[in-house]
Amino acid sequence: MSTQQHQNPDNLKQILAITPLFHLVPRQNISPLINLPSLVPQSDEAALNKHIIHSIESFDSENAKRIEQECQQELLDFTDPELDAIKFKLFSSHTKENALPRQYSDFDAQILNNESVERNNIVPKLGDELVKTGRLSIRKRAPAGDDTYVPKHNQKYFRKFDKEYIRLNPTQEEVNSGASDDELTPIVNIPTKPEDELMKLNFGKFNQFLCGGQKQFTWEDMVVICETLNKIDTFSEEDAEDLIKVLEICYKTLFEVVRVLQQAKIEEVDDIRAILSDLLCGTFASKASLIIIKYKIARGVVMAFGKYTLVVIQLVECFVEKFLLPLAMSAADDTNDKDQKLFYKLITETSNRLKQFASLSSSTSFEEQTLTKLEIICINLLFSNRINNAENLQSLVAVDMLQTSASLCLIAIYKNSPDQRLFLLHEILTGFPILNSKKGAAKKFKTKRGFDIHLFTMILHNFSYSFVESEGYSSDFMDHVSRALIEKVQGNPNELRPKLATFISDILQLIYLPEWPTADLFLTSIASSVIQILSSKEEQIPGETQLMDIVQELAEKILGAPNEGVPFGEKEMMLVLGNCREFGVGDALPCLKTKLQTLTGFTIESEPDKNTEPLIPSYKCLILNHIRDFFTTKYLNFLEVQIDSSRAKTRAKAIKGLSVFVANSPQSLLSAQLQKQLSSRLQDSAASVRDAMHEFLNAHIRKNPEEAQKLIHPIYLAMDDSSIAVRKRSIQSCMAIFPLLTEKVKLKVCEKVLDKIYDDEDSIRNEAVSALKQRFLFQPPMLNLLNPGALDIIGIAKSRGTKLLVSFFQDYVFTDPKSVEFVGSLVMSCIELVGNGDDVEGGMLLLSMLSQLDPNLITQDTLVELKSFYIDEANINTVSYTYALELLKTTTSHLTGIRPEFSLEIQSFLLSKIINFHQRDMLTAISALWNLSRLSSTESKIANAIVGTLKWVRKSYNEKNYKQLPKLVQLLGCFGRLIKLQLFHHVLVKEGLMSDKDSVLNILFKHILTFTKPEFPPTLRKYALSNLVLACSSQPRLIVHRAVTSRILEAIKTEQPSVKCAIIQNLNIYLDDFGLVETTTPHSSLQSIQGVANLQQEACKDLVECYFEEICKLCTSNDIQLMLESFLFVRMSLEMGFANPLKGIATVVALQGSPNLTLQKAAHDLHKYLFDKYRLLVDSQFSDGIRLAFSTGQIARNLFVLLYEIAVESKTSRNKFIKSVSKFFVVKPKSSHLDEDLRLVLFVIERMSLIKFETTEEVYILLDQLQRVLQNCAPDYIHDLRETEVGDENTIDLAYLIYSILDYYNYLATKYNITSESIDGFSSRLLEIDFSQPPTVVSSPILHVGWIFTNMRNLESLKFVVKEIRKSIFVSGE
Repeated sequence: MSTQQHQNPDNLKQILAITPLFHLVPRQNISPLINLPSLVPQSDEAALNKHIIHSIESFDSENAKRIEQECQQELLDFTDPELDAIKFKLFSSHTKENALPRQYSDFDAQILNNESVERNNIVPKLGDELVKTGRLSIRKRAPAGDDTYVPKHNQKYFRKFDKEYIRLNPTQEEVNSGASDDELTPIVNIPTKPEDELMKLNFGKFNQFLCGGQKQFTWEDMVVICETLNKIDTFSEEDAEDLIKVLEICYKTLFEVVRVLQQAKIEEVDDIRAILSDLLCGTFASKASLIIIKYKIARGVVMAFGKYTLVVIQLVECFVEKFLLPLAMSAADDTNDKDQKLFYKLITETSNRLKQFASLSSSTSFEEQTLTKLEIICINLLFSNRINNAENLQSLVAVDMLQTSASLCLIAIYKNSPDQRLFLLHEILTGFPILNSKKGAAKKFKTKRGFDIHLFTMILHNFSYSFVESEGYSSDFMDHVSRALIEKVQGNPNELRPKLATFISDILQLIYLPEWPTADLFLTSIASSVIQILSSKEEQIPGETQLMDIVQELAEKILGAPNEGVPFGEKEMMLVLGNCREFGVGDALPCLKTKLQTLTGFTIESEPDKNTEPLIPSYKCLILNHIRDFFTTKYLNFLEVQIDSSRAKTRAKAIKGLSVFVANSPQSLLSAQLQKQLSSRLQDSAASVRDAMHEFLNAHIRKNPEEAQKLIHPIYLAMDDSSIAVRKRSIQSCMAIFPLLTEKVKLKVCEKVLDKIYDDEDSIRNEAVSALKQRFLFQPPMLNLLNPGALDIIGIAKSRGTKLLVSFFQDYVFTDPKSVEFVGSLVMSCIELVGNGDDVEGGMLLLSMLSQLDPNLITQDTLVELKSFYIDEANINTVSYTYALELLKTTTSHLTGIRPEFSLEIQSFLLSKIINFHQRDMLTAISALWNLSRLSSTESKIANAIVGTLKWVRKSYNEKNYKQLPKLVQLLGCFGRLIKLQLFHHVLVKEGLMSDKDSVLNILFKHILTFTKPEFPPTLRKYALSNLVLACSSQPRLIVHRAVTSRILEAIKTEQPSVKCAIIQNLNIYLDDFGLVETTTPHSSLQSIQGVANLQQEACKDLVECYFEEICKLCTSNDIQLMLESFLFVRMSLEMGFANPLKGIATVVALQGSPNLTLQKAAHDLHKYLFDKYRLLVDSQFSDGIRLAFSTGQIARNLFVLLYEIAVESKTSRNKFIKSVSKFFVVKPKSSHLDEDLRLVLFVIERMSLIKFETTEEVYILLDQLQRVLQNCAPDYIHDLRETEVGDENTIDLAYLIYSILDYYNYLATKYNITSESIDGFSSRLLEIDFSQPPTVVSSPILHVGWIFTNMRNLESLKFVVKEIRKSIFVSGE
């Protein structure tokens, strides 16, 4: 605003400087020359926006325009000879030719008519010589507060005036040089202090409003009053006496405005525009009223201000109801810039009114009606959904400003009106659900440090200062708030839990800042209240999961915060207090002083100096240590209790809470009791608890890598857990700690994960595949290895074979374009392993596997790189050479050409050494040789090898030199199996080895058959018999020839196990090559074993019919290799549909009791396959299979568990299995095989005790059968018993047999708490219970099977047995 000096120039010279060049007056509006500071005071830009300033300075009101016209007329009527003598010069025009004449207002035109202009002396346009006028007036442009600007500006024009005057009047200075300053008369007589002149006329500051009687005041009038009241402290006594009259004017104005606004109907934006002037008038009137009231109160004036404050509150109420809420319903497009400026002014002024009320609350008490209305208005402004949810309102007006002022007003009332505190706190807490917890939502209170928090947080913290001030440093207030908030969260946990998290997030921003001294108390109070609620013994706690998450997240943030350990002394305390002085609001500093004195014991003796430190480390450490102590004591003790809770959800959450301490406070978990509790949770019955426990172990291992080896076992076993989440977590955990494990354990983990690629659940399969791809394909290169994943693949292939690996690559790698790109790096890695000798066997194994998956991966260049390995004699008959031959065979079978020098060199070496190969390598090598000869057109080499072998056989036979004959016979068998011998018919005829009418295969057949006779050595017969099958396998006609089948069948029955094994091995090769059925046959009947498609399959069918029964018998042999080969034959025969399943199911059932785990698992898998395919047949073969297992020594304890596992999917199958087993509990007193019957019953009982029954009905089926047997046999045995017969062997076996059945009966009845009456009810179908439910285990009785085995020939034990039989309910009741 312009200063008073600037508004009152002393002379005409200053006037001309302010409004430059008086000779241009006719071209400008003359009204700026009129200086009327008392009538039209300059506006205060801080109070009004630009629109209002422009309105006032432009004389928009009718009163101002009238004054202006009167002044203009007075100026026109004024006569002054000196002024009239001034002549103006006419300057050359700057306008274009034919330009339209200028248009002047009436006032300007009259001035022009009165001017004296010399048109004969036109001043030419001389550029810089002209005096330029850049603007009309500088008064509006002068910077506020700069008193030097106008004098400097004036001096500039003074120099211009002097220069121009001397140039035009060169002699004027001489004429007037003798005149003194006193003789000069001012051109314009302007009083230096016009206020003094006005005061002489008794013209007060408010006279214009107080004179003239009753009238209606406009909002402009109210603005003027407010501007005048801004300097109320400088008022004279007369003006101060007028304040009450002004207050009454404002009251009447407000009363009228409120009446008008209350009657107004607001439906659209135009209605809002219509009441804007009333709102503005009332707003400024209320401002003036509150200024006067505060002034009067400060001066100690005793009077009732109730009616004035009430009408102001009513105006604010109308503002909310008639302006703010209707505006929230309108669209932003409905308003223009002018509207929004006025809206902004209204919001700003209303916010200031609330601040004025806040200020007044400290010096006076409001009437109850006023106070109630004020509180309700502020609370509604803060928590009204109509305001907070209005999307357009924020873009139209600054609602944040209004809500902040409302918050400060409530804080002031809470502080200054203790009787209102309970109500206000309740209302604020009621508004908690309104808290905006959406991510990215604007926080409406900006702290002095520049970041934002929610108003809800700010209000509660300021409320707490008042509590600390009155009650001391205590958390009672915070505890009350925390409990109230948590109760609300419990009522609606899903919706309100994020809102509490938002409040906590604000607190976490504040806890280390001194100006928020109660933030840490809020934090610990929330955690303490949650722990107290969750420690309840109630079965169901509302919102339990959400509350556990809240306190866990708090612990994680506090325990995970870095603590620099900076000490806190008196110097640091003064620094903290000074920091609070700089950034604190309200009563933060007194509260902080109380807090620091309580925590540290220091005494504050002086006032601290302000400082602007962003964060004080010592204060952070003080607060952090205080809060950490809480979590490492109360929270940890709470978790130790909750980990043994009866609720699985609580146990899981407790374990997850303990995971926080693993990373941030591991020393807290060293308790032996806690370690024991955690260990027990690994076997928890709830999957969620086990999952949480594995997550805990994972975190612990990451923190303590040295313990990975010790803790991997339970994590590894969890991959077979029944819970999907636990299995998935186990895979993730194993792979996370994989680098910390030993190579042996790594291999086991990879194998187990590989098993999971065919898990029943998609998520487990996906997790396993992802883990294996990361391990096998996506590892970064090592120093000497392009893809380290090759080592993992090789390890699994060596340990478990390549079957699962091949499936993995086929199903998940070669079908994924991204993964396929990395397979080439595996090939290169294998070549590196072979080349540098690090793992030749592994490299060749992986190359062989990859070539079978995609032969195009291996090129001629790869084979050439490996040539040195192929022609090294030291490699022959090694495992690596076997893989190399398979690689050569597979690759050459798909090539269309080959380098001659490579082919010839390899052929020559293989042919020269082939006699030394094992049969498998010999077959592979001959197949590779045949491919190479075909590619390089050197088939003659093969022909020469066949001829040479036949000649060598004949020579050895004639010389009876049998040493070389086994290998030669083997070579002939391989030739017959792989080579198209008829191509070399002419060669053999030419060499005299056969006549032209013979076939080459017949010649080989006869040579081999010759050595199957008994007169030859066993080794030679073994080779001859096995290779007879091999040689004939290329001709179905020969392999099923009677001469062959009879000789082979005889050998299977009579020869040594090694010979049998060799024969069956070649039969398996034949079935594997030619037995796959190409046509789809039905699986629901026995007809599926019929209908082979070609001669080879017909031959397979004939071979199975011929040998199946004899080979089935060999499956239970004591020779492991023979047993495995025999079972392989049985499995392929059944799976291919060549064998009648009725003949093989019993064997398959029995083999599940094999002590050989490999055979046991294979038999179990085959049993499941047959069960799915021939369920009715399988259900009927349980008894035969169990008897076969017992008779052949297949006595694995888990036999019945495996059988029950297959039948468990079907209720019918389960019941058939139980009934089949119950039939073994039969007593035949006159039998001559009681000893065998006893051992069979004990065999059955021991294995049945391991089964976990699915339904109660199954238990009753067993007990019913046992009860029938005991009711029939026990009384008869006791009745027929005589003392002289106690030692009879047959009687002893019968006694132990009855006792065994009785013992098992008591075991089941006790374990499941089933009475004999219930069993009778089941037999008569009168027992009404739900038999489909699982049986409830009541106790854990002991079976005495082991004792019976040990004492079955002891007479003293027999007396005990007889005594127990007599005591049973089946005898004693007789």
